[in-house]
Amino acid sequence: MTLDGDVAIEGAVVGMGNPQFVSVVENKHFVVAGRTWQEAGAAICTHPDFPAQTNVEFVRRVADDLIEIRIYERGVGPTSSSGTGTSASAAAMIALEGAPSRLRVLAPAESNWWSGRARTQSCN
Repeated sequence: MTLDGDVAIEGAVVGMGNPQFVSVVENKHFVVAGRTWQEAGAAICTHPDFPAQTNVEFVRRVADDLIEIRIYERGVGPTSSSGTGTSASAAAMIALEGAPSRLRVLAPAESNWWSGRARTQSCN
């Protein structure tokens, strides 16, 4: 995907019953192409490629079986929890990055993913 005519952001469109765009990042601050994840999320969410908008997840691999995510939800903005966002992030990492099918997902709310089922536990 290209933002502002020249800023490329790689990601995968994942269908979870509602649209999801998942982008892998390499840094603990989730900076994407020189932007905060909140700025990049807003730009991707409303990009013309998504006429009905999309949810956006930024994923960082912490360990083989552990990922950390940030979620920009359409109609909401930055959010601390999303079942479909957690599932889309896990599915993308399993399919595209070779993560194991039992995968722990860290967000402001915490989830575990295995065998096609997600369980969420609040950290607050």
